[in-house]
Amino acid sequence: MKTILKETLLTLLLLSTIVSAEQADNDSPCPMVKKDGINESTQNFESDLPIDSQDNDAPIPLLEAANEGNLATVESLLANGTNVDEKNKHGRTALIVAAYMGHLEIVKLLIANGADVDEQDKYGYTALMWAAQNNNLEIVKLLIANEAKVDEQSKYGYTALMIATLKGHSEIFKFLVSNGADINHHNGWSALDLATWVGLVEMAELCINNNADMNKQDNAIGQTPLMFVASLENSSDNRLKIAKLLLDYGCDINLQAQRRGYYSNQTNGYTALMWAAENDNLEMVELLINHNPDVDKQNKDGFTAFDLGNDTTKEIIRNFIAQKSKK
Repeated sequence: MKTILKETLLTLLLLSTIVSAEQADNDSPCPMVKKDGINESTQNFESDLPIDSQDNDAPIPLLEAANEGNLATVESLLANGTNVDEKNKHGRTALIVAAYMGHLEIVKLLIANGADVDEQDKYGYTALMWAAQNNNLEIVKLLIANEAKVDEQSKYGYTALMIATLKGHSEIFKFLVSNGADINHHNGWSALDLATWVGLVEMAELCINNNADMNKQDNAIGQTPLMFVASLENSSDNRLKIAKLLLDYGCDINLQAQRRGYYSNQTNGYTALMWAAENDNLEMVELLINHNPDVDKQNKDGFTAFDLGNDTTKEIIRNFIAQKSKK
């Protein structure tokens, strides 16, 4: 009865495949999952890589100057007619490079000279997304003040808010939300899903406190954030904290997964408790039981969480039923 574990791992693989596709050249701001799997810290992500200011090994002076923070050279090049939106082989402009590197005065100069604040590189990433990736708050503020699109999407549907969430950049997250960023935008994964996946408690709570939909079934196999975190084996303390947050803030513990598209004919109807029981996640089972779930819920195949669990899980559920019958 390990089909659910396999499907959860497939879901993670789909996410990592999407992310890896965007970072095929190791130069996209969207974090990439390392080959050795998921751990509990953002150190798992290879996302702090330098921007290449070259184009087929031929230097582009404006991008090099922006990369190095050489304001005088940028001024001189622009004064002599250099195209402010000149791009390298990755489709990046000097503004994108300067925004990532944190060179605020160069960003100001480029914008004053007509740089397109919403120009996208070949992955669809804008200067705003790159600034959010590298925690450059003042540049994020400057770009928004100059009417950068707060919800612009990358090639695979990531926004600056989603990137800030994955990186744990809480101040940038707050600023983007205060300027209208869509907390419930998703590309199959919402900001709350991503915070849950990485195990970032502060970011998950920020999402919840800013009206993230806790019951939205975003991903390919129709899980809510609670279902998703319950489906992971050996939950870390952070993931247990996130599950408790979701429950304490009133998410629906008894929702059942509804598959879509390719998955629509496969097993569905799992609750968070079923996911936890199926994967022998005893700490998660105990947490969920303490929040009074409907243990009689059945999945598509007629199984309850009791049916799906190991002997220890069965005992936990049996004790819960016995205690409930006494009340």
